[in-house]
Amino acid sequence: MMSEKVKNRKWVTKVIIGFVAGLALLTFFSNTIMNAMIPKVMGRRAARGNLSYTNNATAVVEPVTAYRVKSVDGRVIDQVLVSDYDKVKKGDVLMTLNPVEDQSALDDLRTQLTSLKREENYASRTPSGSDLDSLRAGISSAQVTLDEARASLSAAKSKSDKIAAANRILDTNRPQVVALEAEVAASSQTVETLNNRVDTLQAEIDSRQDQITTLTNLGVPTPTPTGVPVITDTPEPSGDEGEGEGDEPADPTAPPAVNPSTVRIGELRAEIAEREAQIKELKSQISSAETRLSTASSSLSDCNTAIAEAEAAITEAEGLPSVSSARSSVQSAEAGLSSAQRAYRDAQTNDGITRDRARDLASDRAEQIAKLEKQIAELEANYSMTAITAPADGQVFATTVGDGDTMEKDKVILIIVPEDSAYTATFRFPTDSIAGLQPGMQLASDNYWLESCEIMSIKPDPESPRESRLVKCSLKADYILPGESVTVVANRSNQDYEYCISSSAVNEDNSGTFVYLINEVRSPFGNRYTVTRVDVNVEATDGAVSAITGNGLDQGMLVVRSEEALEDGQRVRLEDYSGK
Repeated sequence: MMSEKVKNRKWVTKVIIGFVAGLALLTFFSNTIMNAMIPKVMGRRAARGNLSYTNNATAVVEPVTAYRVKSVDGRVIDQVLVSDYDKVKKGDVLMTLNPVEDQSALDDLRTQLTSLKREENYASRTPSGSDLDSLRAGISSAQVTLDEARASLSAAKSKSDKIAAANRILDTNRPQVVALEAEVAASSQTVETLNNRVDTLQAEIDSRQDQITTLTNLGVPTPTPTGVPVITDTPEPSGDEGEGEGDEPADPTAPPAVNPSTVRIGELRAEIAEREAQIKELKSQISSAETRLSTASSSLSDCNTAIAEAEAAITEAEGLPSVSSARSSVQSAEAGLSSAQRAYRDAQTNDGITRDRARDLASDRAEQIAKLEKQIAELEANYSMTAITAPADGQVFATTVGDGDTMEKDKVILIIVPEDSAYTATFRFPTDSIAGLQPGMQLASDNYWLESCEIMSIKPDPESPRESRLVKCSLKADYILPGESVTVVANRSNQDYEYCISSSAVNEDNSGTFVYLINEVRSPFGNRYTVTRVDVNVEATDGAVSAITGNGLDQGMLVVRSEEALEDGQRVRLEDYSGK
């Protein structure tokens, strides 16, 4: 039993040893494969060095961001709890104030405001003015009534004349209607008769034209336009005349012989011409008859229209009122219109006065309300304030008050500068001493505490624009005090820098200037290297070597050479290129 257990243990031990050996082999080969794919880099440590003038200037440090705490008018300070250079947080109590015992001024202002707002409320609920629309409608209605009354009076005055004139028109036109109706009937009959005669003649012309066409189609020659040929008998030849044989020569002066059908064509043409002349004469008669018919019809229509209008005028005139009644209606309408117009003018005047007065009162009242609300808000804030607190995180500077002081209105009693505030200083240099300086460059400082002094702008000095320049710089340091003096050097030779490195280590992109720091992780299976991006500032450079500043530059080597572009956090493999 014991021997069997020992055998099992040995077997387990062998399995474990084989597993560890296989794992080691896999790790070795995987690292070998991975190392072949990892980019090779060469690293160097940044070290103190000397890059190789002196042109000094001194200026006062000014914070870019500063919160100026102002006094509270008339309040007495109980106790000041901070002093210069103290660090405070937003909301920290800077000083306590004695309470205000007499608040009668605030009560008076509140009473005045309540009264004014009550008046404003009453004014907003008051009707705006007269109903001018209804008054204008009344004027329009009165004008229509007056126009109708005047028209009725004018018509009543001419009532008898209108009836007489209408009767005269009837007496004149009624007899004419009978005669005109007879003339229209006769003219119509004449036109019809003449048209029938024209149709008959046209039929005869068409018949004769058909005969001419038939003869022409049979080859009958048409007569010449020189005259109508004459038909003659052919003479018999005489046997005793002359001694020769044959016919006697023809007489050249005798007319030529003509075909009878040709003669008929000439006769038909003459008949057609005669009938066309008759048709022309008939059409002239028809035109005259139609003219008479049109004139008679138009006159008849005018007479009938005049009769209808006269009869309507008589009917209308008979319905008119008497002159006295119509005149009374006109007088009543004129009085109504005048009254409506006067009421409208009075309403307009009163509304204008009321509107102007209300507008002036509302403007004055609104101005008084706004003024009182502002005064009340200021007094309430003043009276309710028991302490003055810090408006932001930062450090206290320039305190000007103490315990028991009575504050004046809008006086700056202290300044708070945030810890992250940037600082600037403006230096005055001779123009010829800063040749080559540009914004973004660093100036060296004799102040030990100043980390960097970067040029922000260079402008002519307003006091001496040709001889000197104002160089505004951004300052960086672990601890800067507003108001202290700082001295910088525009030109210097043989300057030492904390971190110097080959310029090939410095890279630049849209985010700024940076280097890659090599991080080393040790393990039983070998060392592992990765790179981390570190943002830096280039203080100076001579082309081959650059002096840089940044965080963590002393924590490892920097990449000074690489086979390919790197990325933050990427794994690399160290390579010594010195022998290559």
